[in-house]
Amino acid sequence: SGFSSQRNFGAAQASNDWILGIDADEVVTSELARSLGRVLASGPDPRDGYAASRRNDFLGVALPNTARPGRKSIRLYNRRHGEWDPSLEVHEVVRVPGDVHMLDGSLLHWNDFSLSELIDLYHRYALEEAAQLDRDGAPARVMAVLYRPIMRFVWHYLVRGEARVGERGLVHSALQGCREFMRYALLWELRQHPDFARRPRRRRSRYGGS
Repeated sequence: SGFSSQRNFGAAQASNDWILGIDADEVVTSELARSLGRVLASGPDPRDGYAASRRNDFLGVALPNTARPGRKSIRLYNRRHGEWDPSLEVHEVVRVPGDVHMLDGSLLHWNDFSLSELIDLYHRYALEEAAQLDRDGAPARVMAVLYRPIMRFVWHYLVRGEARVGERGLVHSALQGCREFMRYALLWELRQHPDFARRPRRRRSRYGGS
């Protein structure tokens, strides 16, 4: 079972119908808390969902919101009408039958990870993301291994403004490009060399043996 199934199971155990979905390393800002209070006090349509922007930290500094402008990440929803999409096992999202509204304020994704911890995390995610791309039928062209990391770096560093964060912004943007490389290189391996991609991972000694 993936993350979506776990979230839906948790929502089913709640005593109220309105669910605020946040992770353990996410912090609700005071502005977002006030916005949530106003929405719930207004008697919202249970078919609608409410999205919040999210800012990540990197080495102790909050970065700009790097989500695409049209992508709304629903965090507040009514469990009688909405649910976490069960078809997605990673980067899960809420689906609702009604409209999606943006909340004021933002979530701070404050994981406080070092570079080595982030690299380990991104590798684990890349394995799951490549499997999800494979299930979705995404094309596995080898050129994507080259151009997609470049596009990801440009998106973070120039388009979304991580250049304003100085050296941290440069390193984080480059790290996101590496993350994109891992994702599509693993997808390419799944399609072109499935015997290697699907065999059990082996632990090797520093001398090269198993």
